[in-house]
Amino acid sequence: MPELGDLVEDLPAPVPSDPETERYRLFEAVSRTFAALCRETPVVLVLDDLHWAAKPTVLLLRHLVRRAGTMPLLAVGTFRDTEGTGALELLADADASSRVALAGLDEPAVRELVGGPGVELDDGLARSIHAGTAGNPFFIGEVMRALTEDGGPRAGWSIEAAGVPDGVRSVVRRRLSRLSEVTGRLLVVASVIGGHYHLDVLQSATGLDEDTVLVGMEEALAAGLVAEVPGSSLRQRFTHALVRAALYETLSAGRRAHLHRQVGEALEGVFAGRLGEHLPELAHHFSRAAELGAAAKAVRYGRLAGDRALELLAHDEAADHYQRALELLPASGAADEELQRCDLLLALGEAQKRCGTPAHRATLLDAAHLAAGLGDAGRLAAAAVANGRGFWSATNSVDRERVSVLEAALDALPADDGPLRARVLANLAVELVYTGDTEGVRRRSDEALTMARRIGDLTTLASVLIPRYNTLRGDPGTLEERLANTAELLAVTEQIPDPSMRCHGWGWRAIAAMEAADADEAARCFSTFERLSAELRQPTTAWYTTYLRAGRMLLAGRFDDAERLSGEAFRLGRAAGHADAELFLSCQRIQLAFESGGLDRGGARCGSP
Repeated sequence: MPELGDLVEDLPAPVPSDPETERYRLFEAVSRTFAALCRETPVVLVLDDLHWAAKPTVLLLRHLVRRAGTMPLLAVGTFRDTEGTGALELLADADASSRVALAGLDEPAVRELVGGPGVELDDGLARSIHAGTAGNPFFIGEVMRALTEDGGPRAGWSIEAAGVPDGVRSVVRRRLSRLSEVTGRLLVVASVIGGHYHLDVLQSATGLDEDTVLVGMEEALAAGLVAEVPGSSLRQRFTHALVRAALYETLSAGRRAHLHRQVGEALEGVFAGRLGEHLPELAHHFSRAAELGAAAKAVRYGRLAGDRALELLAHDEAADHYQRALELLPASGAADEELQRCDLLLALGEAQKRCGTPAHRATLLDAAHLAAGLGDAGRLAAAAVANGRGFWSATNSVDRERVSVLEAALDALPADDGPLRARVLANLAVELVYTGDTEGVRRRSDEALTMARRIGDLTTLASVLIPRYNTLRGDPGTLEERLANTAELLAVTEQIPDPSMRCHGWGWRAIAAMEAADADEAARCFSTFERLSAELRQPTTAWYTTYLRAGRMLLAGRFDDAERLSGEAFRLGRAAGHADAELFLSCQRIQLAFESGGLDRGGARCGSP
């Protein structure tokens, strides 16, 4: 958790790795924490209002549910099915999960909820409350508060008289009408700030003096519309999101935009020395005021908020910030609009790739085409290199668009040695493997390796050696060379702080040793590869490690283990979004059927896929 270093001193530096691995580590750390708690006692985890959860939160919950296994852990999430719940569909395929639809309270339960000492509730009022609220407990509570403020529930009163048929907004507005004008104004501005707000920001945005703000918000506290945030004397929150929504919806579109700009400017003033802590809020408020000349600030803060979100592994949130900044860029009046657009597309594509969104390919292609049009070789090459996975895009196919961009980047870059040129050459070589141009593929890979060695940068050298293995792998005559390359890769990765590259090195070395029939070396390398993969906890390496373990079980004649592991590898690969997962499963199952006698030499019968 990157932000932990801001709260606890003298923590050891985290082991750097690629974003996918770091996010997976965070998810695994949460899973291990709950596993430790469950060893002491059964645990119930309750998450309320999941309809407001961001996608990363739902992904974390799905990961936890999948890893729970036999833990005595019950995870309960509540959400409104009337709200947008697209992210929650990610939970649908989680094992041991089920969805329970809850209706409102029935009439006896409504009577029990609102009844009590000193409360007389006749049958007609109970029926009216139940019918008007559909048994929604929050609506019921708000109705009873309104009735109490009017002298208490009495026989003959109706929900219609209290305004409940118009919904909870009517109830909230009714309660607001009893407050002073200043308090009402303060609450409206607070609703624009958000569910939680800082009193200094509220004062700055309204232009009122400190005493007036404090007195006004004390009235709101007494009315139960807001509450103080524990541990802070200057932070408050709305008691329920619907209270804030009812206030916010009273504003016209133009008034909202003006207030959002005022709130953004208040944030700039109050937190001038530490804006980095409030970048998402700044981006949000200025984006809502874009039509009032705030688009340039919205773009700037959106880009900064996206960058910060990437640092904190909030990749989906980062993508949202970059996307919004792109949409507002034309209204910003920036002189370098096209350069900014290119940088935002690069950032958006990287964020989308990190959170597993297939759209990253098209985004990075757009960035590359824009960079080419601008004549910017560096940005073109950066987009080309980012738009790949370190080996070919998919087995037995060629991604022509990616190849075209890589070739354009190669033509645009200076012919001199450079890390970007070396990486472009290496990536182009591996993308061309299935074209059949063996000579051209080999030439590009050789040039990349020679250049990387001349440059002397170890990270560049490792970045070239990793795709080179798969570039040469199709030719059995390159075995000795691949053994030498993997030995060099292992030596290089021991000197750079990237466990992902080190894991790749041991994996390729293990496969080469197996091809060389060096059983001892293969076993040693596989053992290290599996250990590093377990420590790395990266979805891609977990998939490939399990796939290779299944192959080793097959060669050892342990067919039941091989079948179990091949199925597990398929599930891991599919979850990680790899197009080759099904192909790898099919090939392994056919081999398994053949070796175990389920497939005769004529191919007449085959075991289950």
